[in-house]
Amino acid sequence: YTVFVGGVIGEANSFEVFLNLYGELSKYLNVAAFSTSENAEICDITSLHSLLYERSLLETEKVFALNNAVLTKVKETNSEMVLIHVEEAMMSFSNSLTNGFGIVPYMISQIISPDFSICCLPYDCADPAFIAEFAQGLEGRFSFSPDVWHISNALLDHSVASEIQDANAIYTPVENVGSVIHRCQNTEETIGSLIEREFFMKCTADIIKDWEENQLVEIMN
Repeated sequence: YTVFVGGVIGEANSFEVFLNLYGELSKYLNVAAFSTSENAEICDITSLHSLLYERSLLETEKVFALNNAVLTKVKETNSEMVLIHVEEAMMSFSNSLTNGFGIVPYMISQIISPDFSICCLPYDCADPAFIAEFAQGLEGRFSFSPDVWHISNALLDHSVASEIQDANAIYTPVENVGSVIHRCQNTEETIGSLIEREFFMKCTADIIKDWEENQLVEIMN
C-alpha cells in the first residue's frame, strides 16, 4: 500500500507534510519512508536523491535502481506501507516556469502506483479552476488524481519568472490560508491545510481506513 506526497512546486511545504504524515502513520503501522530530498537522511528517512542525480547512470538504469532500493527497504523492514515524497515539481507550471519538466516525478511514477496521494498547492494556485485543470493533467501524465489537496502559505514569486525556469516562493502568514480554503470547499475535491490539526488527523485516519480496507480485499482475493 503506497501513499504519495508531491506538489505543484517544491516549495509548497510538501516535505513538512511528508514528515508529519510519517510521524503519525508510524504510530499505527510499520512504514517505509522514502524522499527525493537530499535532506531526508538527516530525518532518518531513506533518500533517493543520490540515485536520481547519479550522472554515471542512464535514466532507465536509475528507474531500475530506484525500484531495487524501495523493494530492498520494504523487505528488510517487513513494511506494511510505503510513504514516498517527491520534492521536485510534478509538472511544468507554464512555458516560462518549466520546473524540471516533471522528469523526476515521472521516473518515480514508473516504480509506484499510489493508493492514496496528496498534492501540495501554493497559496495563489488554490483556485477551483486551476485545481481541476491540474488534476486532469496529473491523471493524464501519472494515471492518478490527488485524494487530498494541501494549501500551502507559499506564493509563486513572479518577479523572477522571466529570469529563471524554476519556481521560487515567498510566504504569506499561515492565517491567510483559511479564507482561501473556504473559497475552494464547494468543489468535489478534498481541500484543506495539513498544518491544521483537525484536517491533518482526518487525512491520516482516512489513509489508515483505506489501508485496512485494502488489506481485507487482499485477504478475500
